[in-house]
Amino acid sequence: MKKTAVVICPGRGTYNKAELGYLQRHHANQPTLMTKFDAFRKTAGQTPISTLDGAARFSAGKHTRGDNASPLIYAASYFNAQAIRDEFDMLAVTGNSTGWYIALAVPPLEGRYPMRLPNHVAFHTHLQTPVAKDGQDLLGPKLFAMPDIPLVGGRGAVWSPKSCSPDELRQYTLGHQVTETYDFTLAAQTAAKAFAPDVFITTGPGTTLGGAVTQSLIELGWDGMKNGMKNKEDFQSRQSANPELISMGRDDQRHLVAHQ
Repeated sequence: MKKTAVVICPGRGTYNKAELGYLQRHHANQPTLMTKFDAFRKTAGQTPISTLDGAARFSAGKHTRGDNASPLIYAASYFNAQAIRDEFDMLAVTGNSTGWYIALAVPPLEGRYPMRLPNHVAFHTHLQTPVAKDGQDLLGPKLFAMPDIPLVGGRGAVWSPKSCSPDELRQYTLGHQVTETYDFTLAAQTAAKAFAPDVFITTGPGTTLGGAVTQSLIELGWDGMKNGMKNKEDFQSRQSANPELISMGRDDQRHLVAHQ
């Protein structure tokens, strides 16, 4: 009998120097789908994903730029999710958007502040309203359909197969999700309470979601099949005995959920 899992996907900022070559290392067995991704990119006049991932050196200016970083992260996370479908019964999927960064308003200090992190803007604020409008104009209703498995969004709402409205899902995705605060803690806790999985799997690339998921479960007092998780020590004890949070971006954990 398969174990059950909630799958958690990462947002921007998770494909960095350490992840260069990630797709080649773990998903060389996906040539057909990668070819489709690359063909789409070429049609749009953009660098193919396989070329970006296979570069000899990591370039912050190139690899972290929005139009390159997003498809790299999407491809890695999507392939990782596909790699565990045969091993786990996926109860639901949720994810994190990296939030927003706004330039500090404090006088310059040692020539370093105020600063703006590269390629970051006011994500999830009303300043993104024009971006939401562009998305609504460009991405029509036909691109959205009923989900195959439940989705948990940044308001903590569950979008269930056969009962949610694709139009409402589109409105949320290209509206509230773009211009309002994304509550990742609520999303993770809702997924835990609503689906009570055996494990939580973060797909990667990167390992940045581990701490946030852990803190969310501790705040919830997550018990699973054991005593409630009250602090970091409880989490570490449970992880050493039988891992409940598994990161596919960590080589020492990936083998627990995927063979590639």
